Order: sequence, then structure tokens, then C-alpha cells
Amino acid sequence: MKSPKICICYGTSNGATAKTAKMIKEEFFSKISNIQIDTFNLYESGPPDWKNYEFLVLGSPTYYNGQLQDDWSQTVLSTPPNELQNKKVALFGLGDQESYCFTFVDSLGHLAQWLLKECKAKLAGYWPVQNCGTADNLICKQLDDSKFKIPFSLTSYCFEESAALTTYQNRPVFYGLALDQYSQNELTNARISFWCESLINDWNLNMRN
Repeated sequence: MKSPKICICYGTSNGATAKTAKMIKEEFFSKISNIQIDTFNLYESGPPDWKNYEFLVLGSPTYYNGQLQDDWSQTVLSTPPNELQNKKVALFGLGDQESYCFTFVDSLGHLAQWLLKECKAKLAGYWPVQNCGTADNLICKQLDDSKFKIPFSLTSYCFEESAALTTYQNRPVFYGLALDQYSQNELTNARISFWCESLINDWNLNMRN
């Protein structure tokens, strides 16, 4: 059987997103049998040949007033949307909810809007939000979906606004995995573990025995 191929593509300026991409790759390898995973740093190698991959995991930090990292901004402008049409994509983003509470992980939202509206990609890996004033204003109810059965502490955030917020089955979620390695660094490993497992389920990949 042909091995499924995952591309982890990211933009990074200070190395934090590169470190996170490595952690995600290692987590996939620990959970999935018979898998090929390639990583691409946009600054060093540019974007991959998207057609070579079944699954895409895209990551970006958020800079300045909620902006995408520069290498992603260039990639969005130069990539024809049809290259990502119907691609199975998941997103992760890094932010600082204390210092930048009004633009927390906005990059997730910017990438998601591009992928969903322009590229018509198939997004997976939504991440639930708890304990946030903005999120609490959204319609919320308990889900039976197993991929949302995540420990409460891992879904707890405290910020004012985020372009990365949306709803999934009437529950507030981020468009992808939101990580804060400044004020919640101790939660990063567990968040990545649960998120990768949800993607494995969504994408019907074979778990290791």
C-alpha cells in the first residue's frame, strides 16, 4: 500500500514556529504507521509542489497588528488558488494572548479565509475554545464529536479578539491549533498531541498499534 504523504509547511522569523513544526512531525511519526512527512521552511526553500501531497499542515506566527508572517504573505500572493483546491489542510498558529490580546493568532484566520474562500480547500483540525469573553458570546453547546473531548485546561484561553475564531457545529473554535508559547508553554506538548490525534481520525490514517 502506498504511504500517505504529509507536508508540513511554515513561515518563521525567530525559530518558534520551526520548533513547533518539528514537534508536530515527531508526534505524527509516533502515532502513524507507514507515513511520509516532509517539512518546508518557506524562507529557506519556498513553498512545496502542493500536488505531491495528500495532506497539508500549514503554520504561521502572528506579527505586528495581526499580520501573517512575511514569507506566508508572499506565498499567498504568488500561489494560484487552484493548486490547493480540494486539498486536505490543517492549520496551526503561534501567538501571545497577554501582550497581543486583540490580535491573538490572527494569522490562523487569514490563512483559513484564503484557503476556504479563494482556494476551496478542505479544512480540518478545528480547535475548541473555552474561557474567553469573545468566544463565550458565540452560541455554544456540548458536542458528541469525539475529537472535541479534550481536557478543559487545553482549550482555555484568555484574550479579547481574534480573527481566527469561528464556529463548528455551533461551538466556538479556532480555525486550527492555537498555541501560546509565552504564557501557556506548559500546555503546548499536550495540545499538539490531542490535535494530531484528531487529524489522524479526520484523515483516516492508520494509527500505530
